[in-house]
Amino acid sequence: MDGLEEAVAIMRAAWAQSVVSYHGRVYSVDDLDLEPKPTEAIPIWLGAAGPRGLALTGRLADGWIPFLRFAGPERIPELFDRIRTASAAAGRPADAVRAIYSVPVRLDPRARSTAGVIAGSAADIIEQLYSFTELGFTGFDLMPSRNQIRAIAQDVVPALRALPIPVDRPQARRWPDGASATRECTVHGMARG
Repeated sequence: MDGLEEAVAIMRAAWAQSVVSYHGRVYSVDDLDLEPKPTEAIPIWLGAAGPRGLALTGRLADGWIPFLRFAGPERIPELFDRIRTASAAAGRPADAVRAIYSVPVRLDPRARSTAGVIAGSAADIIEQLYSFTELGFTGFDLMPSRNQIRAIAQDVVPALRALPIPVDRPQARRWPDGASATRECTVHGMARG
């Protein structure tokens, strides 16, 4: 985590300052000049699930993208609490970190979900993913097998985006970068399947 924290500091400085010198425990740079500078802030997303990573996420990150297999729904409330506590301790709003769930999906009406994969018909998948918005997620990184990308993009994503986001939780607001709380969905294929 030390290296990650230093890397974030170096990236943010390089995006904002003309020349950066940084000397940390893990990384050092002298006279780093990164051009062109971004015209708007580049968000930092972390996928941590351990105590140090969650604290770092709360202190420094703009977004949190945990993976279903390592951070199952039953753990999410506790993990969110750790992030919110770290955000507040760092002087940030408790809800400063947006959250998107990284979820493998399998479109097959005969299949059943497991601890690591959300499966079933398109309606089943939509229902299960929507239940995760109740935990505080405002979007999803969906990972179907390569041969299911089109079906997920056509049958799941539009219907999921059309559902209302619960407003009785901290993440349901406009974000500092101006993005609305509209559900974000990305779909990319997994190597296997």
